[in-house]
Amino acid sequence: DSGATGALDVRAVRDIELLGGDSSLTGGEGSASFAQIGHGGARVSGSDSGNINVKAGRNIVITAGQSAYDYAQIGNGGDSATGNYTGSIAVVAGGAISLTGAPDYAQLGNGGWHTGGSSGRINVTATGNITLTAAAFNDWGYAQIGNGGGASTGATSGNISVATNGTLALIAGNNGLYAQIGNGGDRTSSSNTATGNITVAAGNLTLTGASSLNAGQGYALIGNSAVHNSSVANSGVASGNISINVKGQTKVQMTDGAGEAWIGNVAIGGTETG
Repeated sequence: DSGATGALDVRAVRDIELLGGDSSLTGGEGSASFAQIGHGGARVSGSDSGNINVKAGRNIVITAGQSAYDYAQIGNGGDSATGNYTGSIAVVAGGAISLTGAPDYAQLGNGGWHTGGSSGRINVTATGNITLTAAAFNDWGYAQIGNGGGASTGATSGNISVATNGTLALIAGNNGLYAQIGNGGDRTSSSNTATGNITVAAGNLTLTGASSLNAGQGYALIGNSAVHNSSVANSGVASGNISINVKGQTKVQMTDGAGEAWIGNVAIGGTETG
């Protein structure tokens, strides 16, 4: 892949399902069987761009598969792709939206695991619940609405809007990975920047950190993150305003000494503003 461009418009009267290494919109079974709406792919080279519009009359399901590179994604980029990835993304569901990490990641945004810079506005709207569930006992299976991804490098940016009439839930994986609404990700490079305003509207809101940890990744976050997993100083910049409007109940749950759950930008050892 030397770089692809062009707008993508996907519409369904009923459900849209992206199931890595499984059925429906899928690459088959086994390693590198990813499911994606967007330019790019696993381990490709070249910068990809283009606006993406996805609309389903009922539910949108984004679920990673059980093998390496079996990610599921709406956005340009892909697992371990080399390049920069841009384009606005608009996703609308008449029902619920779910993102579920497995051995690989589930993402609604440009970039992906161990990719370069990525940017673009992201708008997500659902009548039903929106749920992000990270994988347990795993090192790659994060769930994220935002540009960037785990171990990403370079600059990630773009305003993000997420709205649901139901419950918005972010659930980190025990001994596993993070669930996040925001640009950036965990294990990013020490020079990473993650910027953009985040707006959330929900009937109810729940953030649940992992009850047990593996390498400190089991967090639930609404915010941009430039988190480096070593003692390197000046671990990037995370910035942007965050606005949250919840009509009903808000729960931020964490276990002492385990995975954290919070609202705000984070750049451990770096600069945080907003």
